[in-house]
Parts: sequence; structure tokens; C-alpha cells
Amino acid sequence: FKRRADSASLLITGSASVGRFSNAFGYGLGIYEDDQIKGLSELAQVMKSWDNAAILQIFHGGIQSRFTYEEHHKVYGPSAIEGQHASFPVTELSSEEIDQLIEQFGRATERAIQAGFDGVEIHGANHYLIQQFFSKNSNLREDEWGGSLAGRSRFALEVVRRVQSTLQAHE
Repeated sequence: FKRRADSASLLITGSASVGRFSNAFGYGLGIYEDDQIKGLSELAQVMKSWDNAAILQIFHGGIQSRFTYEEHHKVYGPSAIEGQHASFPVTELSSEEIDQLIEQFGRATERAIQAGFDGVEIHGANHYLIQQFFSKNSNLREDEWGGSLAGRSRFALEVVRRVQSTLQAHE
């Protein structure tokens, strides 16, 4: 980012994991612990060195968290599925764990603000957790988090609401 700081007036990081069980890359950014704020603050300062805006992209890899499986031998998703989606077992999230994940997006937003970023971008595509909740292929739930389009979209909407409320609290 130091080499590219003068390339645009708005810079967006790659995906930063909001939780310990979200490592999809092995080398990616994390924003799930307070001790990560210092390094992210240095990154934000570099990104803003040409008076640019710096945005931190936040995400959860869900069933795509291959490196989480290698490290912790556990991966979470909307439903317990295998096969085309993952080459390892996937643990279905409980309703309580879903609530905790929504809170993790809020805490990640809080940490991004503390680190000096100008905003966050919620990554909800590329077969990561938010998209997994939308998909009938990876979300086989029949509770309030699955089934109908309204149920399958609930997770994304709750994440957006939580992130917005965190941002509004800091205006």
C-alpha cells in the first residue's frame, strides 16, 4: 500500500477476517482481536499518506476457511455440508453462534475505527459466509436463518444493521 498510496483517492484493503475461524487465505488480515489494531493503524496511516480515504474490507470465510480447518480442525457454515463446497467437514452454526458472528462484524467495525480507517466494506460475495447464507446450495436451514429468501437474507441484513449502528455511534 505504501507503493500504491498515490494511485487513487480511495483505497480498499483485501479481506480482513472478523473472527478466529475465518481464515480463508492463510496470509490475510485479521481484525478480531484488539492486539491487531496497532498493525492495522499503521496500515491505515500508510494508505492515507497522500490524503486518501482508507477502507477496510471485512469478511468471514465460512465454509471457505480452509486455513482455519488446517489450524483448528473446525470450520463453520450456515449448514453442515461437504462435497463441492468443502473438502472437510463443516459445522453448522447454532442460532447463538450466528448472533455472535453478527457481533463480530460490529466489533471489527469498532476496531477499524480505532485503527483510523475511514470506513468498512462488508465483503458478501465469492462464496464467503454472507453469500453462503443467501445460497440454497449452502444454506439448508429451516429455521429463521434459512428456507425462504427472507430467511436466507436475514444474516446479511443483520450484519449491515450491526455495522451501521457501530458507525453511527462514532459520528
